[in-house]
Amino acid sequence: MSVRRADLRKIKKFWDEQAAKFEGSAKASMPDELLHDLEIEHVIARIQEGSKVLDVGCANGYTTLRLARSKKITIKGVDYSEAMIKMANEELRRWGPDVKKTVSFDVGDVLELQEDEASYDQLVCKRVLINLVAWENQKRALGNLHRVLKRGGTLLLSEASKQGWENMNRLRKAFYLEEIPMPWHNLYLDEEQLFAFAARLFETVEVLNFSSTYYVGSRIMQPLILKMFDPERQPDYDSEINRFFSLLPPYGDYGTQKLYVFAKK
Repeated sequence: MSVRRADLRKIKKFWDEQAAKFEGSAKASMPDELLHDLEIEHVIARIQEGSKVLDVGCANGYTTLRLARSKKITIKGVDYSEAMIKMANEELRRWGPDVKKTVSFDVGDVLELQEDEASYDQLVCKRVLINLVAWENQKRALGNLHRVLKRGGTLLLSEASKQGWENMNRLRKAFYLEEIPMPWHNLYLDEEQLFAFAARLFETVEVLNFSSTYYVGSRIMQPLILKMFDPERQPDYDSEINRFFSLLPPYGDYGTQKLYVFAKK
């Protein structure tokens, strides 16, 4: 267990450094801004007007503020990185009074969530569980999310899937591209474990492979084209190829990132 705690501290330090490096930018929590925008777009579509929302693992508040601007909601963002929350509050000060009245930020850890029981209509949790080192921690986090959600409320869980990652790498291998490794600070969710455990707490409303088409374009087609015509050049998140594929509807199961929508039983 002590090794696991050391790992968690190391990961927290990484996110503190990301906050200092990128400040209010979307890149503080994800370097691929096009993918980040896709994620936010699908989350916004599932946020209900008038909801009381908790954004767990809000990072620098980039998504939280986008949600507040797009929907008439009250929303609180929490993150275990004090540096991220500092950036979030600095960003909030730049927004108008209407947003400031409906948004707040505070330090909070999904493994020790201090919010009141059954106090939120909807929860947003993006790329948080994958930073928790072990499945035991991921289960604990899901239990905490269940506790603070109202009965019938929805959890919008955007996380990296081990199965989607494996499918993407199998497709890369078919085109003689090297495997993309799992980042050192991540443990992607095993969907078999996730659904078996979540079934005790939630009804599964929807599973959206929103990144699948985009990953085919950005992680397979772009590097393949560069390999053929410009092998010295590295793939670029801001590529026009990526932009084109970001506009296409999702198809298949080749994307690492998925949106799981759960309703509390």
